[in-house]
Amino acid sequence: MPETVTFGRWPEMIRIADDRAELHVSTQFGPRILGANLLEAPNLMYQFPPETEPDGYRFYGGHRLWIAPESRELSMQPENEPVAVRHGEQSVQLTAPTDTNGFTKSLVIAARGDGQFVVTHGLTYSGEAPRTVAPWALSMLVAGTRVVFPQPEYVSHESDVLPNRPLVTWGYTDLSDPRWTWHPALASLQQSPTRTPQKIGTYLAEGWAAAIGHGQLLLKTFGALAGSGAGVQDPTQIYPDMGCNFETFTNGDMIEIESLGPKATVTAGSALIHEERWLIASAKDLPSAPVQLREALAALADRLRD
Repeated sequence: MPETVTFGRWPEMIRIADDRAELHVSTQFGPRILGANLLEAPNLMYQFPPETEPDGYRFYGGHRLWIAPESRELSMQPENEPVAVRHGEQSVQLTAPTDTNGFTKSLVIAARGDGQFVVTHGLTYSGEAPRTVAPWALSMLVAGTRVVFPQPEYVSHESDVLPNRPLVTWGYTDLSDPRWTWHPALASLQQSPTRTPQKIGTYLAEGWAAAIGHGQLLLKTFGALAGSGAGVQDPTQIYPDMGCNFETFTNGDMIEIESLGPKATVTAGSALIHEERWLIASAKDLPSAPVQLREALAALADRLRD
């Protein structure tokens, strides 16, 4: 059963835990997940230092729900008010006040046991004018963490001449930066405290990505397309940012693992749902070689979807 606790400098946080892992969720702002870790292990979620402008947008850190495509008007609505809380047996629902654009954000967080959690993101719209948006789930993770994500199955030029995935860059993306590692099986981005920001986006039909750091694994599944082959994009869905359902960003303080839902045009009364499934586990027995690491993580992702 979720319980109310003090977590760091935050009072009235909700702790959701099983016999392996725990999450800490804010009630006085957000909703935000500000803690995610194995029991007795360091928190993987990055937290911003105390803010000096409490009435404006505050990042806080941790895991949040944003609205894509990114804009100050839609994405950066202040979320500094208490959230409505509804408890379940092994779950909690947190609903923020409706913002000035008519969007009401919610998180439903359910513990499944064995370090597994389901995080369901909800966007309900009550505005007058239709808007085309997508739900966007972002987790800020602490320094020293590495984000890894699968590459499509490698095939020869003779067997397939068509592209199999977008690779989207930003103005500050530098693919020669040594924090990137590119392998036919797996790609990764390593956080470093002495480097400038980096970001890429792509479409992961495999529907999973992971963060590894401080002896722990945070594996996420999201938007996997049943029956799709690796690298095959569903032509009926249009994703933000030139076709991305996954993005990763880093700066000198933290690294993000991000998933996005497809774009949809919402009218008054519309609701969008975006689900992530999380596994928090020990990383000590994970293989280091890219092929074997991809196989191990893919097997965990398959079990997480069950």
